[in-house]
Amino acid sequence: MVREGRIESAVQLGEKSLQQHPAALDVRGLLGHLYLRLGDAAKAEQQFSALLEARPGDARTRALLGGLALARGDRAGARRQLAALEAQGAQALAALLRGDIASTEGEAAAAFEAYRAAWSRAPSQKTLLKMLEAARAAKAPFPREAVESWLASHPGDRPVRHRLALVELGQGHPEAARALARKALEVAPGQVILKDTLGWIEAKAGRPEAGLALLDEVLAVYPENPEVLLHKAWVLDRLGREAQAGRVLRRALAVMPAGGVPPEFAELAEKYR
Repeated sequence: MVREGRIESAVQLGEKSLQQHPAALDVRGLLGHLYLRLGDAAKAEQQFSALLEARPGDARTRALLGGLALARGDRAGARRQLAALEAQGAQALAALLRGDIASTEGEAAAAFEAYRAAWSRAPSQKTLLKMLEAARAAKAPFPREAVESWLASHPGDRPVRHRLALVELGQGHPEAARALARKALEVAPGQVILKDTLGWIEAKAGRPEAGLALLDEVLAVYPENPEVLLHKAWVLDRLGREAQAGRVLRRALAVMPAGGVPPEFAELAEKYR
């Protein structure tokens, strides 16, 4: 039922099952994950809290609760779960949560070190993506050998290639970034949004017209994507097409959440606001 996308029906069945068998902990855990997929973090947290109360040694559930606490701004609650994970000896999960806390607090370098520690204990795509994003934010050298080893055994991992391309671009390696972005598109040709990454890289590498053409391809499919609109506004500004840049920038701001302008576009946003 879940594979068919009928998540609401699965939730209803799960709730009914819990009413009949309140001690069915596996059902409770499944319900928590289903609520997460529905975007109902409060109900997910309720289910995971009940599960942890029954299974206090369940480190994965504790880590989930730490992440949910962090997502609703309860850093103290997240730190309590972190301390409990460390006391349990769940070092990989603890390092991952420590990285998330540091990232939320704007400590990119500390987040990177925490994610690298988590990766060394339990390599996974999730941890690698977090580590690469932290490396990009901190402008820190990333463990290239580990990334290349991962891609050698997971050649179809489009998200990692995509994130790595952005890291390479941010660290001043546009040609390496371009090759990675092209490879990500080759691996997943149906992912039109990847052309935004390639277009942005082309523009930053001194090929603005090529970049603009790719960004327009993405906007033909996703006309209200704020990130792509910001990228297009930046390219138009660099090309001296200020009237167009202003119109595109204002479109981006209109569909972007409040306070959502990335720091690297703050000056551009102020120019055309």
